[in-house]
Amino acid sequence: MGAGIFGRVLLLTTVAAIPLEGLCQFESLNGGLSHIARCFEVSTDSAELIVGGSFKYTVQDSLYANGLVGWNGNSWSIDGFAGGSGDTIPINETTGPLYSMALFQDTLFCAFGGPWQYDPSMQGAAYLANGQWHGCGNPIVWFELMKVNGRLFSGGQATVVYGSYMPGIREWTGGAWHQLPNMPPFNGIGTTECATYWHGQYYFAGSFIAGDALSVIAYDGMGQWSSLGEGVGGNWVRAIAGFGDSLFVGGYFLTGPHVQSQHIQLWDGNSWKPFFSEVQFDSQVFDMKVYQGALYICGNYHFTGESTQYGLLRYDGQHLCAIGGAMEQDNNKIVFFQGSLYLALGFTYPPLLNQCIGRLPLDGLVPDECVTVAEIEEHGANAQAVVFPNPASSEMTISYAGSNARSIEVVDILGRPVLRSAYTRSAPVIVDALANGTYTLRLYDAHGTAVAVGHFVKQ
Repeated sequence: MGAGIFGRVLLLTTVAAIPLEGLCQFESLNGGLSHIARCFEVSTDSAELIVGGSFKYTVQDSLYANGLVGWNGNSWSIDGFAGGSGDTIPINETTGPLYSMALFQDTLFCAFGGPWQYDPSMQGAAYLANGQWHGCGNPIVWFELMKVNGRLFSGGQATVVYGSYMPGIREWTGGAWHQLPNMPPFNGIGTTECATYWHGQYYFAGSFIAGDALSVIAYDGMGQWSSLGEGVGGNWVRAIAGFGDSLFVGGYFLTGPHVQSQHIQLWDGNSWKPFFSEVQFDSQVFDMKVYQGALYICGNYHFTGESTQYGLLRYDGQHLCAIGGAMEQDNNKIVFFQGSLYLALGFTYPPLLNQCIGRLPLDGLVPDECVTVAEIEEHGANAQAVVFPNPASSEMTISYAGSNARSIEVVDILGRPVLRSAYTRSAPVIVDALANGTYTLRLYDAHGTAVAVGHFVKQ
């Protein structure tokens, strides 16, 4: 189902294969990294995961990575990165950390603290082209790179770029940074930390006041800006993602003005709503990504009425599932590469102590615990699709009041698509090849927009 939910009720709680005490679901990447991983990119050919951070070297391979390294699924490599940060001093890991990274038009952009390769002309940001690093605006103070919908933006806290006052959000066009047209004034100390593209608009979030916008602002991509209601309170928004018919924002916000629920809430297109009451986040939300029909959320939480702490939550439109096992420490960014979830781990994750990164294979992954949530009030285009019979054994029909549905997608409890077909009203859908279990189906219009959702049991 879409996520724009006015009311929710707990239908069912299932416990599925909770890991044995001490069992590590994350795999080591040859001993990991010597310090913090802060950002990820996947190479254009999808053959390499690029990792950036404040690490000097990889552990088992003993490579001087200098804050930038590649992983091909089996081993680390520094080939093609022209020496990374250039910092070969084997102490003081936090010197010039790489904060943000974007691979854009076959060019690797990096934003960091301090000069890159000890070159004052590459202060704060640089890009790698033809095997050489080049300066990229010399921003004063922290820069954030945000690649969204085939465009590259920069935010962060930087207000001076190219030696001139340029606050707010900029776009990389014509080989240089340019401020976006008609952008409302950003307050001097504000930061922009994340961005996404959802339902035809760009959304930027962080900790700022820009015109009437508080912490989140929408941009039509051409010159029109708008606020989202009264905005989001708290300290900052760190992660933003559109999923279904809602925009999710996460970060660090406790109870107070404009806070619907602690550390995470959603915008349904008209107003702000709390996150699902079945889950309580206990520390900030660090990252959110949509992957194969599900929203993945990184941040420490527990299920309501329980005490076990988890660090990864997956939402498929119906189920909230804990994956990756119990975690009590804060982590950081997530990325998907070669069918696995990669997580920038905290230092104190016991099974991979001080490794700073881990891999969670998704193929065949069984959640640690799931709860099922249900809409009790439909909204907008995200209508209900009724399945009959339910449970179904060999075939079923789908009833939908609208006339714009053109295709069907069925996903399993792990969020993996298992069936796709054209939609014809009253025509049976054959499901006898599906394994027994609970499924979510979505109906899409001719433009690929979800217009209805339903749930059924195959038996």
